[in-house]
Amino acid sequence: MEEFFDDVLGIDYPSFLSEYRLGLPAARLEVDFLRPLRYGDHIQVEVGIEKVGTSSVIWRYRIFRPDEDEPAAQARIVTVNVDMDTFEKRAVPDWLRQRLEAYS
Repeated sequence: MEEFFDDVLGIDYPSFLSEYRLGLPAARLEVDFLRPLRYGDHIQVEVGIEKVGTSSVIWRYRIFRPDEDEPAAQARIVTVNVDMDTFEKRAVPDWLRQRLEAYS
């Protein structure tokens, strides 16, 4: 997710935390392991956006070995936008919503 912020959204995640005082901690995580992954395997991770809710973002991850077309694992992670000072949930800001939805 941190690389996604930097590469796709044009802001690095530490700046999102410190400048906007917002964060996206995981509230739910589902992982399906479809094929064995072994310690030391090199992997590629494909990140996508499934949905941007009022205060949540659902992320999709697909994990591949570089030489394979089928994923070895896939995950769905629900994050909630929170105020980093109070840890209370906040609406996803319009600027972030637009960037995320453009990528979904």
